[in-house]
Amino acid sequence: MTTNTDKPAETSNTIKKLFSYDGQEIANLFSKIKRNNKINECIELTVNRVPMDMPKPELKDFADQMIFFRKQLGYSQKQVANEIGVSEDTYRRYELKEVKLVNIKKIDKIVKFLKFTEEPKVSEYVKFLMSSPEKMLIKFFKQSGISKNEFAKRAGFNRRSILEWINKEKSISEESYYKIKKFLKEYEKEKTKIN
Repeated sequence: MTTNTDKPAETSNTIKKLFSYDGQEIANLFSKIKRNNKINECIELTVNRVPMDMPKPELKDFADQMIFFRKQLGYSQKQVANEIGVSEDTYRRYELKEVKLVNIKKIDKIVKFLKFTEEPKVSEYVKFLMSSPEKMLIKFFKQSGISKNEFAKRAGFNRRSILEWINKEKSISEESYYKIKKFLKEYEKEKTKIN
């Protein structure tokens, strides 16, 4: 590399500057140079996904965590989207909080791929879905002696929905979650009055 005066340029500053960028920025730089016909041969760039030493901001929710851990590993939104099986636009909308992410399998894939180092900050409803609610319902029916029919009638469901939840044929909707929560709270109050 030479300057306008044909003297060797300060390579140490250039190298220091180059290594302060993450791998994606360097790959983009080489692509731009190649497009401008400054490089004729193929350049292969290997990027090790070593977490960058980034100051950790306050991560208020799951979307904040997704952004932080994705950037820490140097992944693009497209790379994460491909890994979890959604479009880049859908993934971008997850991070922008335009689409509510409640699919437990997708959340699990994100947490594993982005190597979360803390508990996912998800809603109360998503925590409920992650806690195997079908097992909780089966245990409740056994311990309380309340039948599925009685539970369905008192909580405002049809019996078929309960069977679908227990058999994992259908996920519990957020509306149904709040009905279950309300019923269980009322049940605990009744139990306390009796005792």
